[in-house]
Amino acid sequence: MNRLRNMSLKHVYMLNFLVFYYVVFAFGYANHFFLTQFQPVSISHNRDLVELALIATHLPHFLISHPSSFLILDSLVLIFPIGITIIYMKHNSFNKALGISFMLLLSLYFLLQSILKQVSLQPYVPYVILSAMFFANKKVHFQWVIKMARWSFVYALGTAGVWKVARGAVFVPDEFSNILIAQHSNYLTNNCNAFLCQVHFYLIEHTAFSQTLYVLATLLELAFLVSFFTKKYDKWLVVLVITFVFFDQLVMRIPYWTILVSAIPLWFSAEMERSHSDR
Repeated sequence: MNRLRNMSLKHVYMLNFLVFYYVVFAFGYANHFFLTQFQPVSISHNRDLVELALIATHLPHFLISHPSSFLILDSLVLIFPIGITIIYMKHNSFNKALGISFMLLLSLYFLLQSILKQVSLQPYVPYVILSAMFFANKKVHFQWVIKMARWSFVYALGTAGVWKVARGAVFVPDEFSNILIAQHSNYLTNNCNAFLCQVHFYLIEHTAFSQTLYVLATLLELAFLVSFFTKKYDKWLVVLVITFVFFDQLVMRIPYWTILVSAIPLWFSAEMERSHSDR
């Protein structure tokens, strides 16, 4: 019975990853984030050691000079998960070589997106971590992948709140108002008749109210620190992160819904813990 429960939970994690994965790439295609859609193509030297190391290999330069390689990479990131899943369903076991290759490919792909089009890496880190499940055949290894995804998720959100407090942003009366001006400057200068535009103008002009929202958002992020000590409130944290993502899209126009792929490790954390204790 415990074996059946664990296997069904494993399949839930896999299905969750695959659904989010292909929705993310569909969204990426609609927003011209595929490598073949980058026009013009240029290399950005960001302050990221991993990206700078990749640039130092001259691989991005090679890919730019061979445009057909972008089509190959775009195709591989779409085909790999399907192929790995088909093999798993046939043999009830992952092909480790394919699984590791997929994780490396995904890491390379997201790094290239950041280098070539300044696409933020943060929303895609959970996908790289969770892709490790596709070469985790042992139960304990699979559980460690899920735990790592959970820890990195709560760390990213919790420390974001800590950073806001540490640099004093929550104590600056017009901090959020200034953030909104910078974030929406591209359309606030035009005629602003749309409802959301009016909302943004209201928040910018009413600094006390907007800063209150900023402080509440910071408290919401800090709430994730509790997950370092207990899994008791993990399901409530899922509700909080859905709320956070919704208002982040509404107020900031940032599509952070991609991080919701990590909500499943939170939601089933108690079940995973029971499964671990049954070993």
